[in-house]
Amino acid sequence: MNVAGQIVVGVLLGLLAYWVKTRSDATASVVQPQRPALRERLRALVKRAGWGAALPLLAAWLAGCTSPTVYVPAGEPVRIAVTIKRATVDVMLPTGQTSRRTMNIPAGWYALPDPDDGKTN
Repeated sequence: MNVAGQIVVGVLLGLLAYWVKTRSDATASVVQPQRPALRERLRALVKRAGWGAALPLLAAWLAGCTSPTVYVPAGEPVRIAVTIKRATVDVMLPTGQTSRRTMNIPAGWYALPDPDDGKTN
């Protein structure tokens, strides 16, 4: 079960428990004393910690509100979507040797697999 499903199930269970509690005429077996000073201290602590903004962001991230991941099999060509700055590449020199260089790879270029696959004869 994914995280979003677990969140939905948890919320539904909480709503069900609340509904059953409000429908029941029986009193609670243990009555907790009211402690307003403790409640206010905890409320101030939560506000100082910034959880009011952090919890919704964390919940959205856990629910999958991020960019999707796409699987690209090995050996398949891909198109560069945004310019990659200062990429380290191997450049074939006129002598047949390769040399490591740094360059910007512009958006729109294709990255293709090496047909030699790194094997030397």
